Amino acid sequence: MKPKPSLSATLARIVALLLAVAFILLFPVSLIARSVTAVVFSADRIEGVIRSRLEGTEAYHRVFAAVLMGDGLQEGSASMLAGALGDLEPRDLNAALDLLIPPGWAMEQINAVLEDAYRWIDDERAAPALSVDLRPLRDNLISGGARGLVELVIDSWPACTVDQIAAMMQEAGATGEITIQSCEPSEPVRSMLLEFATGVVVEQAQAMPPALALGEELRRQPADELMALKEQVRMLRAFGRGAWFLAFSLLGLVIVLVVRSWRQLGRWWGIPLILAGVLAFLFAALGGTWLVQAVNQPANGAGSADLGLELLAPVVSGVVDEVLGQVLLLAILVTLGGVALLAGGAWITRRAGRAAAVPTPAAPTEPLPTQPREGGDTPSGMFA
Repeated sequence: MKPKPSLSATLARIVALLLAVAFILLFPVSLIARSVTAVVFSADRIEGVIRSRLEGTEAYHRVFAAVLMGDGLQEGSASMLAGALGDLEPRDLNAALDLLIPPGWAMEQINAVLEDAYRWIDDERAAPALSVDLRPLRDNLISGGARGLVELVIDSWPACTVDQIAAMMQEAGATGEITIQSCEPSEPVRSMLLEFATGVVVEQAQAMPPALALGEELRRQPADELMALKEQVRMLRAFGRGAWFLAFSLLGLVIVLVVRSWRQLGRWWGIPLILAGVLAFLFAALGGTWLVQAVNQPANGAGSADLGLELLAPVVSGVVDEVLGQVLLLAILVTLGGVALLAGGAWITRRAGRAAAVPTPAAPTEPLPTQPREGGDTPSGMFA
């Protein structure tokens, strides 16, 4: 008959059970927080999401068209280039941007902006110094991109009327310049227009500023508010990284309270790990699909009217996929670890039990010395 457990042992088991239940419920939350932190606070991961979800898409081209037609370039490239890009159809705009933007330049700028933003979180600056390097664009226009861009724009225009061609020829004869009518003239006026417009674009490209500053509204905010925002971001990052260890510390307390053997370790750690891993897996598998649909639904309804939402939705969806992928992988590993602990603890216990059940062979005993007979030859005294 087993002895009745003491009151302290019973209380320890109850507390250990509550800690195990708390771990099962908190582990999925800590796992999600860790995965979100690992993805969101990694410039390489975010850059990879942008590359896989946006690069080459229509929204990706449109955002750079918006940058080129924005106030940052109006000082140098003036309104001719911006207006020409703004009047193009989406297909022609993509082709124009392929001519204008050097290969790899866009992702280099995105990567530089992300790296500076993440450096800002850990340094003492009140606001990040975000900027886009425009020198490759300027060099590309000057070295031949301007002519191809102007020719593509002219090809997209409707044919000029006789009056429009006459007006352009009269203007060229009087001033040496051609008034652009947003129409495609016939030769030789077309070649004259091409040369003149190319020269104007090259001249404006030479006056293009070397960099375009981003985040002007952010830099206008008070420094103390920005520093407070930075501290909140740091706290969220620290919580996301430490929640994982906080959850496992509950199982550490369980060891202190009730674990006294390998079998108990397998049960008190293995079962909670299995249940917590399955719960995290179900959340990622079932809730992840709903979350991705919820993110994509506003963008699908907005169409092309809201460029910001059209850009943000695929990026957020990509981040969600990255996070869910990590949650699923870690949930599977934790579940398998729990199974291994549970099976390993039972196996060690059975092996120890079989070893204890095998009888130990008795040690060999030496024969008792024989007593000498009377009158015999057996020596006596110290040699007996």
